[in-house]
Amino acid sequence: MLRKQSNLELPPLENTSRPTYKQQWHKYNLSQTREEAYFKSLLFELCSTVIEPEKPKGRGRPTAPFCDLIYAACLKTYNCMSGRRNQSDLDDALRRGFLSRPIRYNTIFKYLELEVMTGYLQQLITESSLALKSVEVDFAIDSSGFGTCQYKRWFDVKYGNTEDWHHWIKLRLMTGVKTNIVTSCEISRRYANDSPYFKPLLNKTAESGFTIREVSADKEYLSSKSIRLTLILRFAIECDSSQYRLR
Repeated sequence: MLRKQSNLELPPLENTSRPTYKQQWHKYNLSQTREEAYFKSLLFELCSTVIEPEKPKGRGRPTAPFCDLIYAACLKTYNCMSGRRNQSDLDDALRRGFLSRPIRYNTIFKYLELEVMTGYLQQLITESSLALKSVEVDFAIDSSGFGTCQYKRWFDVKYGNTEDWHHWIKLRLMTGVKTNIVTSCEISRRYANDSPYFKPLLNKTAESGFTIREVSADKEYLSSKSIRLTLILRFAIECDSSQYRLR
């Protein structure tokens, strides 16, 4: 309306609509219908790189290899089923050679409670991202909360009411902006601050051999140390000095 009332020659309005792309249905269908088969094969190759920890000597039944235990735990998580319902997939993995020995569902629960498993899982997450090391140069860091099956009893002092709240934990990760790979991650308690985790996540990404051109993060991670560390790591990579770290 204003354009018609005024006699001024105004530049044409820019098209601000979001670009859309056609779905390549043939490739999409192939990837979706074969995803599980690819996942099991790639997971087996990834778990084959696991270095077995030293096991205590003594009597008793020998423990299962860690590569088998990690494979079984990841397969159960991928299937989103209970341990008992996932048992048939574990038996199938044994027949196909993905497991070296039978694994029972309750064994998975037992070993997932070990603290040593955290380091193994974090290392495998980093290993899975190395295939795109030459592609990804821009990264972002963020956190999210995950609820557990346990409840926390919470008491509201002001009103004298009790409510049930799920226990939850926080996951912080460094992800590639272009490829969505995860290069490093850290788990913490629900009320832990985000800023202290910037340094270990970025250092782990740099130590894995990634070229860091840009790091995106919200204000929770903003500090002079975080900015300085990012600049130092960029300088260290350009100078090919992987030993240069902020202390």
